[in-house]
Amino acid sequence: MAELSAKERKILWYVRGMGRVSRKRLLELSRLKSPTLYRVIETLVQEGYLAVSGSEEDKGKGRPTDILTVNRTWTYVFSVCITRTRFFCAAVDFGNQILAYRSHDILADLTPEAMVEQMFADFLEICGDCGLHRQDFLGIGLSAVGPLDYREGVMIGPLHFHAEGWYQVPIVKMLGSRFGMKVLLDCNASSALMGHYMSGYFDEYQNAVYVSVGTCIGSGLIIGQRLHTNRNIILDGFAHMIIDMDGRKCTCGEYGCVEAYASTTAILEQCSREIKMGAESVMEEKLGRLKLEDLKDAVLAQDPLAVDQVQRAANIFAKCIVNYLRMVELDAVVLGGSLVESIPLFFEQVVRYAQKKEMQVKFFRSQQEERNILKGIASEVIETNLLWE
Repeated sequence: MAELSAKERKILWYVRGMGRVSRKRLLELSRLKSPTLYRVIETLVQEGYLAVSGSEEDKGKGRPTDILTVNRTWTYVFSVCITRTRFFCAAVDFGNQILAYRSHDILADLTPEAMVEQMFADFLEICGDCGLHRQDFLGIGLSAVGPLDYREGVMIGPLHFHAEGWYQVPIVKMLGSRFGMKVLLDCNASSALMGHYMSGYFDEYQNAVYVSVGTCIGSGLIIGQRLHTNRNIILDGFAHMIIDMDGRKCTCGEYGCVEAYASTTAILEQCSREIKMGAESVMEEKLGRLKLEDLKDAVLAQDPLAVDQVQRAANIFAKCIVNYLRMVELDAVVLGGSLVESIPLFFEQVVRYAQKKEMQVKFFRSQQEERNILKGIASEVIETNLLWE
């Protein structure tokens, strides 16, 4: 594989981000001279990175201009996503489309070794189904629930994880050894953001944040159309933003983190406290074993306690978002995670609060977070190996 020049990487980056783009539009974006752009495009087409997928009329010159797309079959990434309750595997093509997909529940007795073996079995099965071979893959993208040690490639000890004994798991080394491929590790929130961003946000939004709200909270940030990474941190900065120094104790050991107020776990715990103190609720019969599904059903039934606690959590979360927006100039905020996907009221309340503060930013509600994670981590592998030095 010949190394791409800076100009070739730039054009390939634009085409990957926009999906389908004319030569004229690339000329405007790249600010390259027309003969230079022509040579760059011809090289990328000849090398198999890009394909001409049609043409459209150039209104300025009254003649057709080529429409360019990536060649989806140029290379592939094997994407893996580990959540607290399930793990997923997929083959993703160069155009960021999922070709085949497998999912598995995480059971209490699942060991890291058994998970890796199942992932390898999925890889062989998917290759057989899609007519692919190991040499067709650029690498493995691994997105996992935190906390993570990025430098060492270790899952430190995921909270509320369904399997037992997952402490200091060298997951990157384990996958790399079993597959014989390079492995790139990132957190689920950053990967989810990349999945969304490369599926329609790239051309319109320069700066965006993704916040996943579920059992815990995670975030990812794009600045200047590129994913911002900090490999030196372990805990998520947004989740552990302190909003009350004398507040509730967080799982990180600090007091007053937003995660202790606005996560699914925090809302369910607060509902349980209120019921024990005498509050009436349809959730009372589930006391001691409250789950997100019970909260969702209660909100749909307009249960006063459930609605009140979701709105309170959303307001606290919204204040943190507003503070974040005052520090970082953003164009788009994408909210996802199991709480956001299951209970629209949370998202709606956050947006209402932000609008009252006249925040000039677009809010989006994520769907299909796991699929976006799989596509997003594939994009990270491609960008790391091909586009950025």
